[in-house]
Amino acid sequence: MTDKITEKCVKYDYIAVAGTSEYFNLWRQTKSIAQDVLEGMPLPPGTQIADPEFAEEYYDEQRKAVRTTYDFGNKMMFLAQAVRALKEYGAVGNYRTFIYFTTGYSALQRQAAEEAAAKYASPDRIFPVSTVEEFIALINEATFPGETCERKIKRIDLFCHGEPNELAFGYEGRKEDDQLFEIEQARKLDPARFELPHKLKADIYSWACQTGNDEENNWGGLAPALAKHTGTRVHAYARRTLYSRSFHTGGKSESEAGLVRLDDGKENIVIWHPDGALGGVTEGNTPGSAPSGRKVFE
Repeated sequence: MTDKITEKCVKYDYIAVAGTSEYFNLWRQTKSIAQDVLEGMPLPPGTQIADPEFAEEYYDEQRKAVRTTYDFGNKMMFLAQAVRALKEYGAVGNYRTFIYFTTGYSALQRQAAEEAAAKYASPDRIFPVSTVEEFIALINEATFPGETCERKIKRIDLFCHGEPNELAFGYEGRKEDDQLFEIEQARKLDPARFELPHKLKADIYSWACQTGNDEENNWGGLAPALAKHTGTRVHAYARRTLYSRSFHTGGKSESEAGLVRLDDGKENIVIWHPDGALGGVTEGNTPGSAPSGRKVFE
């Protein structure tokens, strides 16, 4: 039997959420681009092409340059950013929760993500979901398991695809419709979960594209609707966001930067870092007519 929840007994949650990028595998594209460049690259003027030893040394240097200067972003970018967020911002909560949409991730990719998240998430607070309804149910839970104190959410970080008026947790995937979060879904969130004592405000950060865009490239859209319903501060962009720094090596080699390749033997090769993203999400420059910067809606 659960004891009555009292206003004086509150436990806080921090939540990082990762969408899926089912058909996005930039590592394959990167390898192809690099190979095309290397195969068509001429040797320096005056070099004897017949000197195989020099040619091999030269191409090795160029391969290293391609590998270390490329801005890596790939299928695992949302998961990596969510792990990084747990590490960077999780201290605001008594509990740290990791929620991710599973569609399109292989068993190996899910295992790697959960192992990384487990370093920073609270015990038993890693939740794989496949629909927005499951996600909303987790957000709306009134207590933590085994707790009698009321559960309040201090901060949520959202990492997924987005368009004006929607968060696309399963963009162009097999369950795209079931993983779409629009104003209708925002209204299903329980505002009580975000009501903090002493008139403090909870924060929702959307790192998705165009959450603050009203479809006419003005400030608006899903962000203010979400802020109004939940009573939170919603931090969002009107422009597209970029995840290319997720695995940016900063001039280091893959191994020096700690990057690994997850290869399940089925052509599902992705870049990963066991400690999450190396760099954060940045703002892009499109649409050019949309306002730049990140706006706080409340």
